[in-house]
Amino acid sequence: MGRTLNVSEGGCLLETHIPLKQGQGIQLTVALDEQIMELEGTIVHVKPCGEKGFCSGIQFVAPDHDGKQILKKYIEYLQMHMDNIRFGEIATLCGRYYAMDRDKRWERIRKAFLLYTKGDGLRETDPVQAVKNAYQRMETDEFIETDITGGEMSG
Repeated sequence: MGRTLNVSEGGCLLETHIPLKQGQGIQLTVALDEQIMELEGTIVHVKPCGEKGFCSGIQFVAPDHDGKQILKKYIEYLQMHMDNIRFGEIATLCGRYYAMDRDKRWERIRKAFLLYTKGDGLRETDPVQAVKNAYQRMETDEFIETDITGGEMSG
C-alpha cells in the first residue's frame, strides 16, 4: 500500500514504506466515487523521502480512453475538494518527459527545474483548462510543457 503524492494523466508519485524496484511493473487501483480503475505502470525512479519512506515515480503504461477520462475526473475532483476546504492548490503541471527524464538530458530537465524553482512556464489560471489547452497545442500526457496554474511564483 502507498499514498499518492502527485498524479497526472501520465503517471504518479507514490510514497511507500518499503522501496520498490526500479524498472518493475506495477498495478494500481484508482477509485473515484463508484468508478474503480486498474492502471498499469512502470517504476521509473525510487528515492528515499520523509523519515522512513520511499517515493517512486510511476509512468502509466498507455491508459485507455476510459482510464484517461477517470484520471481527468480525479484531477477535477481534487481541485474541487481543495476549493471547498479553501486549502491547497494545483500549482504546476509538467509532463514526465521533462520532469522524469531517465537519461538526464539537461535541456529537458531544465524546464521542470526552472518551473519548480523560478516559476518559469506558461501561465494558466485553471489546471483542468490547462490540460485541455495543452491537448489543443498537441501536447499529450507526458509531453505537457511546464505550466503554472496557481501559487505566488514569480519568474
